[in-house]
Amino acid sequence: MSTLRLNADDSGTTHEMKTGDLVSITLPENPTTGFRWSIVATDETILQPEEDDFAPASTAIGSGGDRTILLRAAAPGSVEISLEEARAWEPESPLNRFSVHLMIG
Repeated sequence: MSTLRLNADDSGTTHEMKTGDLVSITLPENPTTGFRWSIVATDETILQPEEDDFAPASTAIGSGGDRTILLRAAAPGSVEISLEEARAWEPESPLNRFSVHLMIG
C-alpha cells in the first residue's frame, strides 16, 4: 500500500493507483473566513473518504493552515475527484476549485 500525496499544483492532473492505496490531498485554507474545502464530486464505490483534517499554520487568531483530505482506493476503475473551497452558506460561489483524475487498477 502506498500514499499518493497531492497539493494545489496537482489540480487537473491524472494519476495511477492500486486498489488499497491512499491519496492525500493537502490544500491551503483559512476557515476563519468561512471558506472550507469539501468534496463535491467523486464515486465513493471506487474512492472512499477516510479522513478530513485541518492543521493551523500558527496559534495566532485568524491564521490559516492546510486542509488534508485522505481517501482510499476501494475498487478498480476510473474516477474524478472534485473539491471546492466555499462558504457553507454560499456553495454556488466557490473561491477555488481542485480536481484530479485517478485510474485505479
